[in-house]
Amino acid sequence: MNCYARLLVFVPTWLCVLFVSLFASQTPCFAEDPLVEKLTDCLYKNKLAEGEGYFTARLEANSKDELARASLGVVQFMGAVEGLSKDYYRYGLAPQRNSMIALGGIRFPKTLNPHPVKIDYAVARSIFEKLHQRLSKAEETLSKFSPANIKVPIDVSRLNLDLDGDGTAVNNVPIWTILAFGAAPNRPNVNNPIPATIAFDDADVYWLRGYIHVMLGTIEIVLAHDWQDAFERTAHLYFSKPVTPYPFLLEEGETRNWSANEISDLIAWFHLLRFDVKEPKRMLLALEHFEKVIALSRSTWKLIEEEKDNDREWLPGPSQNAMVLNGQLGGQLGANWSLVLDRSEAILQGKELLPFWRGFEGSNSFTIINPGSSARFHPELGINLRRVFTSPTRFDLILWIQGTGLGPYLEKGKLVDLEAWSNLSRSFGGRLPFFSFWIN
Repeated sequence: MNCYARLLVFVPTWLCVLFVSLFASQTPCFAEDPLVEKLTDCLYKNKLAEGEGYFTARLEANSKDELARASLGVVQFMGAVEGLSKDYYRYGLAPQRNSMIALGGIRFPKTLNPHPVKIDYAVARSIFEKLHQRLSKAEETLSKFSPANIKVPIDVSRLNLDLDGDGTAVNNVPIWTILAFGAAPNRPNVNNPIPATIAFDDADVYWLRGYIHVMLGTIEIVLAHDWQDAFERTAHLYFSKPVTPYPFLLEEGETRNWSANEISDLIAWFHLLRFDVKEPKRMLLALEHFEKVIALSRSTWKLIEEEKDNDREWLPGPSQNAMVLNGQLGGQLGANWSLVLDRSEAILQGKELLPFWRGFEGSNSFTIINPGSSARFHPELGINLRRVFTSPTRFDLILWIQGTGLGPYLEKGKLVDLEAWSNLSRSFGGRLPFFSFWIN
């Protein structure tokens, strides 16, 4: 796996989850509104450009049309998803390898481009820059949204995107395939699909904005660093025609299984996971995005808790049924998540320090997430995560694992309460990572 491709892991993962999760439901429905029909027509028939023009015009005619604003943000976001896939295809991303990039069963693109365009480091960075611009445009639209009691029923099974830029939209993203990732509880599959028609409402606008900020923050981190050396030495693992000063790497052809040379490339990739900070201001922007995620998540759950109906819920309130949990009531879901947000915010603000695994006698077991963990950490020193963003230094994965690379961020202070995190993990059935992807 090459370094550049590994950096791309984060973006498509969020895209896959977001692609499905755009459309949740909780509020009274304006199903007969012609705007609803126009939005679904754009999504089902891949008329995103047409939809963007239409909804923009509607907003220019009536700046308080919140349904038009939400619809515009949705088509802009979907355009960002489609644009990323087209870039993958254009530069010859290998389908047999991209399962390691696009988690959750989704592969962008589905087939290898027989006529790929060469890709160099500058172009690779431009993929992130274009995605950032598209997502920022959607966020700018949605940031002006005011709750207006909207609800848009969407048949997810009919969504279509032009994934390879050939002008033909294809439907190849079943909702249960996208959601079949990781530790998903009662995760759906082909034999146990969840209902295809769900909905999009006020709370989900804030939810979508939160995930956009997660993605924007991740992109800022990638662009803040210089990973040219890693790209030029290992990009051939993923792309058909990378520009590299080592042309012999491209003369070996491509194998479906890992060859001895490819394994050595993978080892080289780990060795090259050390990046100098190129644009430190981007790290500050990333921090702002992640802090915004927490604020938006609180707004999302405030709206969810105010809902009175129980209609095809994606994110369930206390007395609403959750489709993903096989119809279980939401119960304490929002309250438990609020505690996660509080503790996460304290870490981002530097008020609580992450545990540090060096500087004491005895063995150490890295079973942090597992309740009853036997992991041991330094009793006084902790990692100030906020300083990683405000005072960034060279990222070196191996030295971070070894501990010395974290030296600039170590300090004495209030340490994270691991027992409290264990209790929170238990409240989510031990599947907190899945819930973090799902409920934002």
